[in-house]
Amino acid sequence: MKEILQPGNFGADKLYIYEDTDNRNSYKGTLANGAAFAMLNYVSGKFRINTGLRLEAGRMILTNYDKIYEFSTYDNTYDIVHLYPSVNAAYNIDKQNLVRVAYGRSVNRQEFRELSPSVYYDFNLFSDVKGNPDLKHATIDNVDIRFEHYPSSGEYATFALFYKHFRNPIEWTYLDAGGSYTYTFENAKEANNFGVEADIRKELDFLGMDDFSFGLNAAYIWSMVAFDKDRSLERDRAMQGQSPYIINGSLYYDNKERGISAGILYNRIGKRIVGIGRADTGSGASINNDVPDTYELPRDLLDVTISKKIGERAMVKFKATDILNQKIVFRQYPKFMDGNGVVHDRVQTSKKFSPGSYFALSLQLTL
Repeated sequence: MKEILQPGNFGADKLYIYEDTDNRNSYKGTLANGAAFAMLNYVSGKFRINTGLRLEAGRMILTNYDKIYEFSTYDNTYDIVHLYPSVNAAYNIDKQNLVRVAYGRSVNRQEFRELSPSVYYDFNLFSDVKGNPDLKHATIDNVDIRFEHYPSSGEYATFALFYKHFRNPIEWTYLDAGGSYTYTFENAKEANNFGVEADIRKELDFLGMDDFSFGLNAAYIWSMVAFDKDRSLERDRAMQGQSPYIINGSLYYDNKERGISAGILYNRIGKRIVGIGRADTGSGASINNDVPDTYELPRDLLDVTISKKIGERAMVKFKATDILNQKIVFRQYPKFMDGNGVVHDRVQTSKKFSPGSYFALSLQLTL
């Protein structure tokens, strides 16, 4: 590809690039937003509570073009009024242990590209993506109960149970576009996430490794999207983009006398839906015509960072990202019915590629 895309290969009697777009693929957006916040703290002995309320108000205006070659426009206006309450209560059992209970509301606001009916191409899904002007913002209520243990400075271990309730969650959904493969954004009715999480950081001096520390963050999440049975043919399923588990591990080395620090970071996520399919609803509907959900399979990521301080004003840094360079695999699990009416399960890989590793060496100077 690099050899093809050279300036000398393009000209009137050579290769040329044709931009297949029109005015309808463009939009303009403005967002005006203001906020006010009130907070109250209360402390009594080993117990403390922090409460707050945030108000956001504003307006989003999206200007779209509705003609191919003429600059004819129309505006969609979205008024924003959100209240975000929060409560954080903690009880200090002793100097090393505490229990924390927290609640907070957040919002997943629509982006301009998600609202605009213009079309753009997604290179990960190999498909067009079209916005949805009727898309609503999603609100999330978050609750977690956490036990925290701090054995020494720089060390901790926390264990948590958490729950998230989503109203109008925004998801990628397949759009029936007359044979072309197109995704859009739609709101589900609601979704729920339940999970457990552990977060640990431990110095390794007890192993004779004075300058080393170990970190681990792991979570297991159960998620379910619920649909309005009277209005949607979708079936309840896991949330798009939500992995059932997440693992992050790290090993750090930090020697201040030598000015050397290094880290090895590991990450893995469970199989997750990256694109929602669509059931065949036409006349003579058949599961053979269904568009299946697209899943991204788990892969291991390994990064390395090393830095060395040189004198008082210079530092050399090396960074290697995704050293393992495992393939990113998108897979579908369609069903099909044979001529005898027997339903079979299939497994098909819709996309597989290596993202490549990244290496960087830099010199940082402080004046």
